[in-house]
Amino acid sequence: DESNMIGLVDVEGVGAKQLQGIRDSLRGSAVIKMARNTLMTRAIEQAKKKGIKSLAEHVTGPVAFVFSEQDPFTLSKFLSENKAQAPAKGGQVSPKDIIVPSMNTGVAPGPFISELAGLKIPSRVKGGVIHITEDTVAVKAGDVISNAMAQMLSRLGIEPMELQLSLVAAYSDGAVLTSDAFAIDLDAM
Repeated sequence: DESNMIGLVDVEGVGAKQLQGIRDSLRGSAVIKMARNTLMTRAIEQAKKKGIKSLAEHVTGPVAFVFSEQDPFTLSKFLSENKAQAPAKGGQVSPKDIIVPSMNTGVAPGPFISELAGLKIPSRVKGGVIHITEDTVAVKAGDVISNAMAQMLSRLGIEPMELQLSLVAAYSDGAVLTSDAFAIDLDAM
């Protein structure tokens, strides 16, 4: 009842670490609150604002409340521009080419070099540690990331996946707007 804008954001696939990073970037402009969908629906139905009750039909799947004094278009644009990096998981489809840069892995020679070779990542021992010798496209855009590749990327500290919250629906100025209304191409306009 105290916020000018009450929204619902889709949090599917967003881990706790990434969600905390997004919360930190929103600090001062918006607050994210998570609860069970039944409690969220009950809170919407008990709100005093007129027109907010239709927001309840959008409480489906993994969603969270976002409360802000900003208008929903500004918040939606901010959320789409602020993405959090996340590690890859086996079975995910890569949205872009994942490049493993040439680097000092800091790992002593051993089975790790065989694992790199098995994933077709060129490496050699230099100065008592394993070095990746050249930038390599480990996974092409649209390909499925294997479990072995996901583990290797994690060991190398590479977080290729981008996660973002998206505004599903928002109540502002007596009306409920859906995600279709937020998908405005400002450059085209």
